[in-house]
Amino acid sequence: MVGIAKGGVFVGGALAGLLSRDFYPVRISRRSRDRVVRRRPKVFGRMPAELSGKRVLIVDDVVASGDTLQLACDRAREAGAAEVQSAALVAREGGPRPDYFALETADLVVFPWDYDVIDDGRFETDPGDIGV
Repeated sequence: MVGIAKGGVFVGGALAGLLSRDFYPVRISRRSRDRVVRRRPKVFGRMPAELSGKRVLIVDDVVASGDTLQLACDRAREAGAAEVQSAALVAREGGPRPDYFALETADLVVFPWDYDVIDDGRFETDPGDIGV
């Protein structure tokens, strides 16, 4: 199982633990130091060599444009995965759909890991991390 940082690491790690599967986190993002700096997502690092010959589930929390999930699936295949499927907690209504998802909605969904604590101790959401 491969979890896309940041939200997919929480979701994928939990699923891997429940299913007693190996888990590998990867970072794929349009962001650098919390600022959007590129139009297309970029893989930071490499997909694990351990994916070669295995069935792989790529996990993220929210699928909005589908670009990040598609890139992760493509890179897993390039790493030699025998079969690649995708999963997310939330798929955007009318957008790309992973193979498995729990909820399809046009509403804004905010998870605990989408919050940052700002200087005065309040919580603030970062829309770039929640697929808006």
